[in-house]
Amino acid sequence: MTARLRLFTPVLVLLCLVASTASHAQTKKKIAVYPFDDRTTANQTMNIGVKVSDALISKLADTGAFEIVDREYLDKLLAEKNLKLDENFDAAGAAKSGLLGVVDIIVVGQIDSFEANVTSSQTGNYISKKTKQTGNTDLKATARLISVERGTILSAPSASSEQTAVLAESSSSNLIQGVGSSSGTANTDTALRKLVDQTVDAVTTELSAKISTGTQADVAVHATPSVPKFVGIEDGQTVINKGTNAGIKVGDKFNVTRPTDTGMVDPDTNQPIIRKKKVCSLVISVVEDTISSGSCDGGVPQKGDEIVPAPAQ
Repeated sequence: MTARLRLFTPVLVLLCLVASTASHAQTKKKIAVYPFDDRTTANQTMNIGVKVSDALISKLADTGAFEIVDREYLDKLLAEKNLKLDENFDAAGAAKSGLLGVVDIIVVGQIDSFEANVTSSQTGNYISKKTKQTGNTDLKATARLISVERGTILSAPSASSEQTAVLAESSSSNLIQGVGSSSGTANTDTALRKLVDQTVDAVTTELSAKISTGTQADVAVHATPSVPKFVGIEDGQTVINKGTNAGIKVGDKFNVTRPTDTGMVDPDTNQPIIRKKKVCSLVISVVEDTISSGSCDGGVPQKGDEIVPAPAQ
């Protein structure tokens, strides 16, 4: 019996570890990142939009919080519906894209500004001169996180970085009869591209941190959704203080209840016994970002009434 227990124990531990790993994997958000639009940039040869998206994918993968979905696979699915994911993609169309279950969050974005240039400066005199070439980069990018399930923009974080570095230094001397000599030459183009890569790295590091933090906050908010509250009556429609940002959609149904004091007291707690009487059934017909409205079949809601999702039938 003891021998069997010894054999069983490591197997049990292994199964627990596998189960824990599987559970952890299921909590990861599936995310796809598309090339950032860089039509606004003056320098197209750097392919900044692609550089930013590729670097961002690597950064998000390193966090361990996301499962990266291949965008070429998504493109094939979207092609069947004549949809294209770019900076003009309508967030409301995400829920109708057929990608639900395949990907949770789609990241599209744009390059707001980008500059990469080289400036030269000289010091010294006629006999001996030193030339310094300095690289300057400036990059700002904005991402849009689109929830496929809710068809809403979760957040639109931005990040920017400016980098400056000496790319090359050279010296020259006018000696006998104007003959010159130089040293310290370097490939400034290659050095500038490295500086651009450093700038992209800084921007995507900041974007990745903001995306990770924002996504975790969104999960926490929607794990414990707040209860909508009655706002008032407008044109005969009942208005509540939650909208698309809280996941409310047209057609959602709620019960409006009113806490009513029965006049009785609980003998154990000595607290008043409150009953919740149904006032009306609310069906949402208009949804905005932070408010919704619809018709309420029954009585007229008033301040203090509670609004809860109607049980599924």
